[in-house]
Amino acid sequence: MGYVDGEAGLGAWRYRRTRDPMLLLIDESTEGQEYGMVIPEKRNRMMKNRKRDATVASLVNLATGSWDAQVVTELLGVDAMQVYEDITNEALGKIWTWKGILPRVRTFLWRAIHGALPTAAWLHARIRDINPVCKRCRAENEYLMHLFYYCPVSQATWQAAGLTLNVDDLPLNFTKTLLTVTQTMDERQTVNYCNLLWEVWKARNREVFEGKKTQPLGILKQAKSMEQAVTTPSSNLTRTRVILNRIPRGAKTILIDASWEPSNKTGTTAVMVFDEQGGLLEALSQAMVTNDSFQAEAIALLQALQYVESNSTHTSRCPYVIFSDCKTLVQTVNQQCVDELPSWKARQTIAQCIVIWEQVLHTTSLYHTRREALTQPHLLANGIRKANSGSTGMELVRELGIDLQLLSQFFVFQ
Repeated sequence: MGYVDGEAGLGAWRYRRTRDPMLLLIDESTEGQEYGMVIPEKRNRMMKNRKRDATVASLVNLATGSWDAQVVTELLGVDAMQVYEDITNEALGKIWTWKGILPRVRTFLWRAIHGALPTAAWLHARIRDINPVCKRCRAENEYLMHLFYYCPVSQATWQAAGLTLNVDDLPLNFTKTLLTVTQTMDERQTVNYCNLLWEVWKARNREVFEGKKTQPLGILKQAKSMEQAVTTPSSNLTRTRVILNRIPRGAKTILIDASWEPSNKTGTTAVMVFDEQGGLLEALSQAMVTNDSFQAEAIALLQALQYVESNSTHTSRCPYVIFSDCKTLVQTVNQQCVDELPSWKARQTIAQCIVIWEQVLHTTSLYHTRREALTQPHLLANGIRKANSGSTGMELVRELGIDLQLLSQFFVFQ
């Protein structure tokens, strides 16, 4: 019998072929419960040339971390792939539209949906010397579902929060569970639920790496403090943002943002260039097909860097300051490393960004800022996606009534 080689988004599965024409799926997360799946005769013949006992690794392209579409189509049928993609796209679309969730929690959920959280089982699939067993309960392998729902420590947290989750009724996949649990919740309950997931993850890391145990009530207290941070009066936050977004005198400012529609995988980008006095100099916009919102953000940055490159000459090298609300993107380009990205589909675009970045590094700075500071490009990116007039760039800026001056409550020249 093959051993589980990672979750890869659909749960902790291993499989083996039984008598024709059946494929037996064995779910490790429910103590080896078996599910039989009828395989059409054509695909069953294809399986005869494969090993009788195989692992989930043979369903995954380890170079990219994604499902091997050809193998999965042969073994399980294209419908299985389509269901997985639909669930993933639905979840990705929701986490970026839920209001009141802090950016770091959104990024955490995004990584969890992509199966990129380094659980013990996830690490074991890549480094065999690492023990896959949960270090908190030492009862089962630490997959996502075990970490957040099956582990007795996590279950105690949910009970303390007044949210009783019957693990027997939960889907076997983290993404599907996220959609199922939040389906009947209002906006505030959804925010609290996501904050609790984040705090459970942090408590787990403290216990594993620092040996510090956090009681369920302590986890709840931390989650409530996050809710209070979101509801802090905007006047207090504004004073902080002014300090964070400082622009050198004589530099041009570029604000970038992107919008993504998961239903048709359409992304729109907005790049707004402001002159040395903070007046809008140029607005660039584009609509294209993208795999996810992260790739759309990367394309927006690529357009900004291409603008800087094309407007920089040996005789005139005006400094530029670029602001993005995607912290992962900013860190990746500044560190010039694409190996640890949560979305492998954006790596090629970001690699192009890094090539240009190396050429304009002496005149250009790239910083992360809060989303509220990027109101102007955010409105433009959404306007492109919703507009029927066909206008783009400066024309659409005027049609939407977007402010033509850099917002002084978020940016100051020094």
